[in-house]
Amino acid sequence: MKKIIVLPLFLLTICAFGQKKADQVATRPVCPVCKTSKNSIPILYGRPAAIAVRRAEKGELRLGGCVINPDSPRHYCKKDHRSY
Repeated sequence: MKKIIVLPLFLLTICAFGQKKADQVATRPVCPVCKTSKNSIPILYGRPAAIAVRRAEKGELRLGGCVINPDSPRHYCKKDHRSY
């Protein structure tokens, strides 16, 4: 039964982060402090899959924890160390 639950979460993570980097740069929002999207990365909430952990270690995304609120920040600026 666990395999049925875990597999869709794993596939969802792969689909969400399987895009090319050029596509991600084009859709990144602008940081309110430095006014650029160059250092912006997405914040992932919930239990991450192994691929998400590896991408977080590379600095391609930020892990936001298990608690998800409607007003939780969705992006993080690596330059300014700010969530927005």
